[in-house]
Amino acid sequence: MITYPVDIAILAAYFALIFALLAGIVPSLLEAQKSSNRSSSLFLAFAAIALLATWTYMLKYFHHSYSEWRAIATVIPETLLDSISHWLHNVSLFDDAWRTVSVGAIQWLWSHQLCAFTVSVWTPFLALEAQRRNIPFPWAYMLLGQVVAISFAACLFFAVMAALPLRAAGNIQFNAPVTAFCSAIGIATVLISPYVATSSAFMPNLLTMHAVLIVPLVLPERFLRPYTSRQPLALAAIYLFAAGANFANYLQQMIAVLATSESKNLIQLMFNVLYSHPAQSSIGWDIICVSLFGATWMIADSRSLDRPKSAAHLGVSQKIAYMLFICTPFLSISTTLPLYLAWREIM
Repeated sequence: MITYPVDIAILAAYFALIFALLAGIVPSLLEAQKSSNRSSSLFLAFAAIALLATWTYMLKYFHHSYSEWRAIATVIPETLLDSISHWLHNVSLFDDAWRTVSVGAIQWLWSHQLCAFTVSVWTPFLALEAQRRNIPFPWAYMLLGQVVAISFAACLFFAVMAALPLRAAGNIQFNAPVTAFCSAIGIATVLISPYVATSSAFMPNLLTMHAVLIVPLVLPERFLRPYTSRQPLALAAIYLFAAGANFANYLQQMIAVLATSESKNLIQLMFNVLYSHPAQSSIGWDIICVSLFGATWMIADSRSLDRPKSAAHLGVSQKIAYMLFICTPFLSISTTLPLYLAWREIM
């Protein structure tokens, strides 16, 4: 007898959603593997590393939460499954995890980087690059990132991108105004988050952040416009705005950490917080993987010959990519990747 079957069903539905999203993406991954593209294989390996790095701690978070509940529970059911149903009924895993990584200056210094990257960089990137290479279900990569790990979904998308050719420009459609609006709303939710992290407004703000990311990826065709010569400049402007806003937010958080911490050893402080709680470790390793693998993608893309380039242009792109790769640990991937993407669109 399970006391709370609905709670068990919700957890089962969560994992069913993950497998359903993967099922939608797998055909593209199999198609990519047929090309024997080295970059594609590399990013598939990176995806496995990202999954291991993030979900090692996600599973530890589940165990940590269950152990905490069991320690204070007045009644422990006889069966494990019923015990799990009681645990799920009495805790809020999503809310607890996000509040854990949002309360505290150093905690948010870690976490805001992933949020900023996702709302202002990953959203427009998915919307356009899926069109450029005719990649189906771009929204599935976004949802997979939200329910598993952004770094995992990003590496899968990079793997598919690397193996598929560009479509003719006339076949590409995009809606820059809607994408810009959604990115701006997303950035606003990131800026608001630390101020509402302990209030009842936290969850509505967080859900808005997650929901607005999907909109540019599911627009009906009648709302899309041909990707004309003006569109790259509009997209470059979106990326430059994202880079500026994200850097300003990153700098503000850095100053807040230094102002409120007794120790001035920022690296030690950040790594102490990284391992302070399993939920923090999971999102922390997600941003580490996004930073490393996203910066690696910049270099791989700058060396790609699938777009018309002069030798001089190719050389400059590679130099910019390497420079931004080096700067990523200091400026955040939420700043360096949109700078590279803006250059990429302008050229």
